[in-house]
Amino acid sequence: MVFEVLCSDFRDKTNIFWRVTLHAKSFDENGGWRSHSGEEFIHVQSGSLELHTIHYDPVILQPGDSILFDGEMQHAYVSLGDEPTIMLMSNTVPRDGVPNVGAG
Repeated sequence: MVFEVLCSDFRDKTNIFWRVTLHAKSFDENGGWRSHSGEEFIHVQSGSLELHTIHYDPVILQPGDSILFDGEMQHAYVSLGDEPTIMLMSNTVPRDGVPNVGAG
């Protein structure tokens, strides 16, 4: 996954915005489960995303689709098809601006 930080000049933010390019074609290739504090919002711009969560069946998102979920729930991403998936992502963060990010 390649992360490009968007809107980084705003001080005391409670959200981080990213443009993410996902190349991983399998669960293991993308490093397996991840989790973090706060909420996560994803909007797929191009390609197809398969979102895995620990509590639900995988969801396939196409360009124009979006989803919001609890970041503390273990989750993982897989890019479907030949091209990478490009998505906009937003994560809520604590007031100190440092998200609690960790592998599951």
